[in-house]
Amino acid sequence: MNNIRSGLSMYNYYDYPFPRPSSIEYRQSFTSKLAGDLSSTSLYDEVSLHTSSCKALGEPFNYTLEDVNKLKYLIDKKFRINFFIDDLPIGELFKNNKLVDYIGSNSNSSESTEKEEESSSLDTEKEHIYLGYPIGFKYNSKYYLYNHLRIFINSSEVNTDSTSTTTSDKGFFTIRSVNVEPYSCVGCIIDSGIGVEISPELFEDGRKVLSIQYTYSTRETSSNGKPEQRWSIYYVNQYEVSNIAIVMSFAIVLAVSVCLAIIFLKIFRKTNSKTYTQLSPDDGGWKSIYADVFRSPNNFMTFSIIIGFGVQIVTSLFILMVFSVAGLTSIATPGGMAIASILTFSFTGIFNGYSSMRTYIMLGGTRKLYNSVITTTLLPFTILLLMFIGYFQVWSNHFTYGASAGTVFFVLAMWLFVCVPCSLLSSYFVRTWPPAEYPVRTNPIPRFIPQAKWYQNQYLHMILGGAIPFVIIFTELSFFLSSWVLGEHYSYSLSFALTFILMIVSIVETNMIFEYYQLSLENYNWWWRSLLGPMTTGLYTFIYFIYFGITRIETSGVGFYYFMFSLVFSLLMSLFCSSIGFLGNLWFTKKIYSTLHFD
Repeated sequence: MNNIRSGLSMYNYYDYPFPRPSSIEYRQSFTSKLAGDLSSTSLYDEVSLHTSSCKALGEPFNYTLEDVNKLKYLIDKKFRINFFIDDLPIGELFKNNKLVDYIGSNSNSSESTEKEEESSSLDTEKEHIYLGYPIGFKYNSKYYLYNHLRIFINSSEVNTDSTSTTTSDKGFFTIRSVNVEPYSCVGCIIDSGIGVEISPELFEDGRKVLSIQYTYSTRETSSNGKPEQRWSIYYVNQYEVSNIAIVMSFAIVLAVSVCLAIIFLKIFRKTNSKTYTQLSPDDGGWKSIYADVFRSPNNFMTFSIIIGFGVQIVTSLFILMVFSVAGLTSIATPGGMAIASILTFSFTGIFNGYSSMRTYIMLGGTRKLYNSVITTTLLPFTILLLMFIGYFQVWSNHFTYGASAGTVFFVLAMWLFVCVPCSLLSSYFVRTWPPAEYPVRTNPIPRFIPQAKWYQNQYLHMILGGAIPFVIIFTELSFFLSSWVLGEHYSYSLSFALTFILMIVSIVETNMIFEYYQLSLENYNWWWRSLLGPMTTGLYTFIYFIYFGITRIETSGVGFYYFMFSLVFSLLMSLFCSSIGFLGNLWFTKKIYSTLHFD
């Protein structure tokens, strides 16, 4: 048995009144701990591919009034029971992404309107399995318990010898999927119309216990398919929505690219062949501030630290994207994405120290050792601290996905003994490198910045600029939250890669366009603007996370954890976007000012 789950609330199955074996043995690997899979022994016999009519699940379970109230709470909060068969999670079969409505009070939860004989032919493009099954249901103000489980085992034959022709020479069978149908019935008679009621009113006549017998039956179905495709049915069919979102995102990026191309054409056609002795009054706008545009910003120590950590996030996500496209982080390996994220983020600390030190030297910094230490500790420690604070609610509620002491130690060890040394070493090796050169020299006296009109306000442009990348990633964010909070599974491989690339392109191009407009207004303070503008994408992400949590999370006891996770995710998103925006603007600013040739 695994757990009972409703949204982010995941409890140990045996912490609640359900049939249990005399001795419970927990089997949990390190990666399964990261995924929150608390696997343990159960009363179910070893399930075979042979059909069985009805088997008792241990002895009848005696429920007290307190137990019934617990079950009532679980039913009201829509908790679902999860367990595994042949390392495959069980669940209810959806058709066309819709679960068939209940039929009366004594209904199963996934009764298909199609014929039962046709269920063996699984079309994975139109069907998927939603993990787990409900504990019971409410009908006419009364509560009913699902005490009978029909287990459908879909298998396919693996022919190990292509030359075999006889039945005895055929290969083995592999289980492709397992779906269940829960019923509330007496004596395994699912069509009797009599459900197992567990309402507290049953104890009003002085009854002490309510005895209920749990049962189950199995049925084997067969289908054709490759063994490596056994997980495909567990993914929701989101390709139609993803394709539409990707096409719209591509259209947005294409429109922004056209605008940027016009700007480049205007700049290079008019200035690339001219040589100036000094600028004339007609050469105003971005040309007139050439001697101030590369003036170092205030607080460039903090600036360089943000850039370094942002580049680390960018490289980590790129590597995870490659892993995802290669299929190395699928649901077939629970906790695979978590362990890959920890390892990747730790080793990409080398890009943190390198980027921060190079930026710090370019801006004229001299406290190099201090920069190295703060870069490798400040922001990573802040993120880990926020996550640790958020887990307090998880630990206090005894959720199964709460990080164990070993997990906390592993994360801290990877940060202290891998990430920190990588960052410090990369900073050390580039500390003596010469600073990057600028195409023009900087005057010692800063130039006056003209006052802009309200629609030319740089903060307004920052808010607008961050909205475009958010629109591009909105669909993928909704899939991610549904997978994490609601327990659905989505395929992130190709759609994630395309969205990742389109998002980066939109950040770079949008930031360049707004930067060119501000430079044309003779506002040369572009350093922090190129950082804070893309950061607003993280603000939009945080707002959407909070909206999703308010409207979609039904159980209590997870609000603080969800808020802290949303905050951490949004901060990482902001740092990710800011580093991309700055690097794009740095290249853009150097490029356009390199067209000014002075005699």
